[in-house]
Amino acid sequence: MRYILLLSLISIFWTGPTLAQDSISHCLSSVDTLTNRIVFKSVDIEPQVIGGMNKLFLKIWKTLKVPKHFTPTESKIVIAFIVETTGNVTDLRTIKKIEGTNLDEQLKGIISTSKWNPGICKGEKVPTLRVLPLIVDYK
Repeated sequence: MRYILLLSLISIFWTGPTLAQDSISHCLSSVDTLTNRIVFKSVDIEPQVIGGMNKLFLKIWKTLKVPKHFTPTESKIVIAFIVETTGNVTDLRTIKKIEGTNLDEQLKGIISTSKWNPGICKGEKVPTLRVLPLIVDYK
């Protein structure tokens, strides 16, 4: 039987929202080179997918279709995207893909339909850049 095992490589998606312990903000913004607009890479409260990351990973696991010619191996896919102030996901881009497959495009399609609670900086909703690395272990 074939299984797809998806593992998150960064812990930021597994942690719940963190509230600033004091009045010091930990926000960091920069210009996104793809969209040429200011986005935040670090915020006081991180964006969280509605329903939780476990629900998103389950949706990915059920939806992702691995090509039949894909040989058993461990491979990494890295997708970046912006969580807008509305909670919508925009500007998805592939940072690393598995050559000879469209798994990155499938993953972007799944992520694009997910709804998020936006990132918060100094009490305001801000567009936040997220990076989601996944390992696809096909057995």
